[in-house]
Amino acid sequence: MKKVLKFALLPVLAICMLCAFTACAKPELKEVAGTYEMTSISGNINGVSINKSMYEYFTLILEDNGKGTVKSKANGGVSYEQSGTYTYADGKIKMTTKSGGASVTEEYDYADGVITYSVNGSGMSMNVVFERVD
Repeated sequence: MKKVLKFALLPVLAICMLCAFTACAKPELKEVAGTYEMTSISGNINGVSINKSMYEYFTLILEDNGKGTVKSKANGGVSYEQSGTYTYADGKIKMTTKSGGASVTEEYDYADGVITYSVNGSGMSMNVVFERVD
């Protein structure tokens, strides 16, 4: 009976260990994991000039397990929050979010606790700088 119990518990133990290791922090992400606040934004969207005073907040949260969240709120009301996953390699953060059936991947530059996001196209031309706050 003890032998049968050992063999029955072995697959359960293996699954538990797999789940535990999957949820662990990824070493390559520890460098960039943290909370970042926008320190500057400039450019235009569909011909409308944008600047930092137009936002109540604009935050990136990067967890060391590869999950990320973008949160922003414009002064006067409209807020946005989207979660997804990210990877980091060679000074580049690639964050993928999904909305409905569509998937979007954005690329950010990272150096010394500063993230820079630049876009030029589709009616947008802007540069956003985020600095680590934790």
